[in-house]
Amino acid sequence: MTEKAEKGEMPEVETQVVETPEVVEEENFDEARAKELIAKLRATEKQAKKDAAKLAKLEEAEQIRADAEKSELQKAQELVAGLTLQKKLLELRILKRDIAAKTKLPDVFVDRLRGETPEELEADALEILAAMPAKVPPKVDPTNPGGLQTGETDDERRKRLGMRK
Repeated sequence: MTEKAEKGEMPEVETQVVETPEVVEEENFDEARAKELIAKLRATEKQAKKDAAKLAKLEEAEQIRADAEKSELQKAQELVAGLTLQKKLLELRILKRDIAAKTKLPDVFVDRLRGETPEELEADALEILAAMPAKVPPKVDPTNPGGLQTGETDDERRKRLGMRK
């Protein structure tokens, strides 16, 4: 250490300035070679422009095709959804018909059944049957099933008509 460093002063630093020589390479300018390079670059640029235009057209065509395919896919999905719904409705109609036959519900009431499961449909069919009035058989005379009862016997009628036996 120097004496200044010991006293708390900044030591002097010796700096050396190094000069770097400028490197200048002189190329021999070849005009023919430069023109050839320029022509190659211009040809490459023309080809790049053509390729860029072609690429843009191809990307546009691909986008149109993808959109058309996408819409076809959407159409197919909508068709599948419609057919699935139609199948479900047909299965429900068949189930209602079967439940009506099982519970002896008249065919007129089949479309009025409510429910999704066989148990729900059967319970609804039984409710409809319970609400229907009971059939009352007409009174028919056991000896004369086709005739009407007037309350008058054959003997009484003969007397009234003057036909005595």
